[in-house]
Amino acid sequence: MLTLRLQDDNFAKWSFQFRYVLGGYDLFGYFDGTNVCPPKYVISLDNGVTKEITNAYKQWIKIDKALLSLPIVTLGDEAIEYVVGSKTAYEAWTHLCDQYAIVSRVRINHLKTELHTIKKGTDSIEKYILRLKHPKDQLLAAGESISENDLIVAALAGLPAEYNMIRTVIMATLAGENISENDLVMAKLAGLPAEDNMIRTIIVTREPPITLKEFHEQLLSAKKIAEKNHLILNRMVQWWKSKTILSRIILEHWSKWTVLSGWFFNSE
Repeated sequence: MLTLRLQDDNFAKWSFQFRYVLGGYDLFGYFDGTNVCPPKYVISLDNGVTKEITNAYKQWIKIDKALLSLPIVTLGDEAIEYVVGSKTAYEAWTHLCDQYAIVSRVRINHLKTELHTIKKGTDSIEKYILRLKHPKDQLLAAGESISENDLIVAALAGLPAEYNMIRTVIMATLAGENISENDLVMAKLAGLPAEDNMIRTIIVTREPPITLKEFHEQLLSAKKIAEKNHLILNRMVQWWKSKTILSRIILEHWSKWTVLSGWFFNSE
């Protein structure tokens, strides 16, 4: 069942649901062109091409017309303009892909920049990962290959300073997995110096590579550690402030006692 209506900003989600639903009934071939229309006319050995229409053609046209109406009812007001006049499901699908999926190179570069410049800020880990998935989904819809490693490296680049330790360890892990040149460039954007001792000394052998789920779990663990360290630091600061205040009180009283003592002995 299709629950999404196609809008300008949700083609990736809409097309995924559309492919999934139609693929389950082995009908998506009418849209992507793999289920080709059979010959229209009967061909006989004696007469060659006749005027008689084949049953296979009639059945194919019947199904295709029915399927053509399926995406139309899930299109928004603007999206429906791109399929007006389409005679087959394949033609309608091609028009939609031309408009939404075949993104210009400028748009692709913009999405890649957006992916690698998103900062966590005050967002939760879950919300931060979801924000990263939006440009990733758009890039996938444009035909760009985005691996889990690409998403992990982008996520590392946007983490604040309290995640430096986990970021260093994960980058060392990725470095042990023969990551691409693009990953190494993005590692530099993450603020990791090439001479970092942790990366030099940690030798990690993982099979298979770190997954997005594992990365998510490690971030949550790092967040708990950072929060615990922050709490300890705050307690130390409060303790030091209390000691400082106590010291000031002692000094003030000591000064007063010194003054009074001096006055008393001088009056003698």
